[in-house]
Amino acid sequence: MSDSSVNGSVITLYDIPSTIGSWSPNVWKVRFALNVKSIPHKTIWVEMSDIESVAQSLGASPPHLKTWSKTNPSAPLYTLPIIHDPNTNAVISDSLPIAEYLDETYPDTPTLVPKGTRALIAGFNFGFMSAVVLDWLYPFMIPALVGVMNPASADYFRSTREMVFGRRLCEISPVGSELREEQWRKVREGFRLMNSWFEPNGVVGGEYVMGDKTFADLVLVGWLILVKIVQGEDSREWKDVKSWDGGRWGRLIEAYKKYEIVF
Repeated sequence: MSDSSVNGSVITLYDIPSTIGSWSPNVWKVRFALNVKSIPHKTIWVEMSDIESVAQSLGASPPHLKTWSKTNPSAPLYTLPIIHDPNTNAVISDSLPIAEYLDETYPDTPTLVPKGTRALIAGFNFGFMSAVVLDWLYPFMIPALVGVMNPASADYFRSTREMVFGRRLCEISPVGSELREEQWRKVREGFRLMNSWFEPNGVVGGEYVMGDKTFADLVLVGWLILVKIVQGEDSREWKDVKSWDGGRWGRLIEAYKKYEIVF
């Protein structure tokens, strides 16, 4: 157990609520990191419409810009995850910097970003997002996502994503449409490509990106759990993903199942 629990000073993880609990892939990456490291923490829930004001009140740095905004594309974009560590008074934004902070601040816990691997992990994240998420999985998930959000978050999500995509939310991945089927086919192709990257790892440690648990796994697991939770464990989509590539992705998320806990 980490020293972060001394005097009840536990890390606060900020997350987005919904009718089904935690869903954000990026927040789940950090939650898994904290749980793998056995670092005590608690969750504070923030609706998407309130993220900017909460982040500013904490003094968090905005990790992105509102590049999709037609009026102010250079404006800061505040997003979750954010953590606040009362033991150091640090406030950190974005999942990979948070993982690095946890490695440095709590060195007696399992290392998730081994020395000299940050560029490799960042590159892996870019490859996965490009092959699977940005053009295919993320748009595909939008109908289910907006359906489980609380009203305040759903309204914010709808207005901002319509600006990002340049069309009405209902047109991004219409249920029952050929466009939606094509998106899912592209998701499958992306995971097939990812599988080809894993195959040289062999059998021992083959489920892990780098042969053992690292943050690179959490890049994948964060998005896998999104499909599992939002589409549902009995959904066609989750059954598909679990079975693809000889069950590789089902085994990967199973390897992290004991860390799938919300505090």
